[in-house]
Amino acid sequence: MLIFERWKIILVLCVVGLGVCYTIPNFFAQKSVEAVPAWFPHKQINLGLDLQGGSHLLLEVDVGVVLEEQLETLVDEVRIKLRSEGIGYTGLGRKGEQVVLRVGDSPDLEGVAELLETISDEVLVRATADGGVTLELTETARREKILATLSQSIEIVRRRVDETGTSEPTIQRQGDDRILVQLPGIDDPERIKRLLGKMAKLNFRMVDEATPAADALRGQIPSGSELLYDVDRTRTTGDGEPRPVVVRKRISVSGDNLVDAQPTFQDNQPVVSLRFDAVGARKFGALTRDNV
Repeated sequence: MLIFERWKIILVLCVVGLGVCYTIPNFFAQKSVEAVPAWFPHKQINLGLDLQGGSHLLLEVDVGVVLEEQLETLVDEVRIKLRSEGIGYTGLGRKGEQVVLRVGDSPDLEGVAELLETISDEVLVRATADGGVTLELTETARREKILATLSQSIEIVRRRVDETGTSEPTIQRQGDDRILVQLPGIDDPERIKRLLGKMAKLNFRMVDEATPAADALRGQIPSGSELLYDVDRTRTTGDGEPRPVVVRKRISVSGDNLVDAQPTFQDNQPVVSLRFDAVGARKFGALTRDNV
């Protein structure tokens, strides 16, 4: 017959009792657990999506828009490069996943192509037999851009989901352009869609001061600009309508170059502090130097 010392029996009973106390909250709803005294254990086991239900969303990242923005920027860079060299051209624009143009009467078409290659090592330039030139992103550049966009999107989704207070959400890449989001315990996917729908892409573009808003409202908008409306409802026209603004399509500084943005104060005024990577810092410095 086994005989245990009294202190061992008491220790085992205490451990068992403590385990029971920490287990009890799992048999009650969260609201009931919150009503018990503060000294009593409150923590519950986080059940997965298969046990407690929740929201399952599959988000698709529109990488095509990102690539289109890259091509729009490339169009402007080609225009600036050719004008600076005094080379005539026609038909410059975006066609599918390429930037196309026709060079004037220049016999040195290969020389023009080599000149355009200096714009970026991420661009593939070809001279065509009909006197044209095509530019497109290299496969490596496209892949890196898509991967960077997906990684950035996952981080943004994660920050948005954290606002819901969900414990142990699943947020991961699925395939080439999708993000899987699983939120145990949240049975309102529409609310999550609205929350994620608040996301926006930050780009820095210049106002086209040469084109009056009145002309743009009549449809007289240059090909390199577009008509937008001021989202700040405190800044309106005299009749209370949102203020129209003509903005250049060319992205002066991409949000991809933005490393961090934090609210702070300067001269007792609230401001947003921006931190760019090396490329973005150089572009933003030149932009403010030439326009501010």
